[in-house]
Amino acid sequence: MWVGICDDYPPYVTPLMLACEKNSFPAVKILLHYGHRLHKPHLPDCTCPECEMMEDVSLIEAKTRYTEFKCLASPPYVILSTFDPLLYMFRLNSVLKAESKTEPEFYDEYTAIANHFCMQLLNQCRTKVEVMILLSRQVEFPMRTTPMPFNRVHQALELDLYTFVTNVNCQQVWGFPYFKIKIL
Repeated sequence: MWVGICDDYPPYVTPLMLACEKNSFPAVKILLHYGHRLHKPHLPDCTCPECEMMEDVSLIEAKTRYTEFKCLASPPYVILSTFDPLLYMFRLNSVLKAESKTEPEFYDEYTAIANHFCMQLLNQCRTKVEVMILLSRQVEFPMRTTPMPFNRVHQALELDLYTFVTNVNCQQVWGFPYFKIKIL
């Protein structure tokens, strides 16, 4: 049976993108198992040969990039395709910040994407121990030689992710030891 073009979705939407938009963990897992991957979209100032051929960046291309970034930041894709979801989102956040500056019409959407998953992951922690494990995980710090007590908090501060740092779960764990030290 021949399947035609669906008018319900734009032509650039792949099955994996659709599964990510619908937050379907089983569908994303199956598609990843069979080798489907999402690729980072080209930024507007990209100078690769493919982008050089395009004359003008239209609103359709901007919307396509927004949809691709939204799928790259979807919880099923991030959790199932990365070894370290929080570090992946921190890195994607810096790309999204740059993208939001080049495409002001999607500034609010890119900012929401950047903060949404990190906050969701932090809110899923049920105990202080889980939050401490999440925040203490060792990450790459090119300028630091000594381990920090809460690496993820320091990295979030370096990336200006203040909503992550001000999360209630983060404050319960991170704020208490420093507050206790200051009192003594």
